[in-house]
Amino acid sequence: MAIFDKSNPTDPADKRAKKSVTRKVLGSIIDVRVDRWISLDFLKSHTSQVYGIAKSLFQRQKNSNPLLLNQSEDFETAQRRLGLSDEDLTRRQREFFRLSCIYASFGIALLFYALYMAFQIAIGAMILSICLACYAFSHAFSFHFWYFQVKQRKLGCTFQDWLDG
Repeated sequence: MAIFDKSNPTDPADKRAKKSVTRKVLGSIIDVRVDRWISLDFLKSHTSQVYGIAKSLFQRQKNSNPLLLNQSEDFETAQRRLGLSDEDLTRRQREFFRLSCIYASFGIALLFYALYMAFQIAIGAMILSICLACYAFSHAFSFHFWYFQVKQRKLGCTFQDWLDG
């Protein structure tokens, strides 16, 4: 039988030919390119976009607003520039205080709801209500800080001034 068989089973050219035929058949059925499976081009472009967004979040932005470039403006100058009377300032002061109280009470209610959800073992609702409470408290702080600045009649108060006030 070996006399009539002219192919040598150990011939490397035969093995390569069989492998290439197998690859062609399997390649037409199954895509063996992993970069296509995971959509490498899409991942690269979106990774660079996320990196750009994250980089811009942590970079200091230059102020392009000409009204905000003058940091040495005092309260009376700003009051004259905006045309606000003392009555307007008193009304704004009450509005800011009222809004800070509303947001603070909303935040407290959300914290109680989060506590209730913790006892009900609804972790997702608890986490969401805690996040909303933090959002409400941040608004309460900003409105109270503005109230404090109008009450003190001083622009550019610091956090320490607010705590001491």
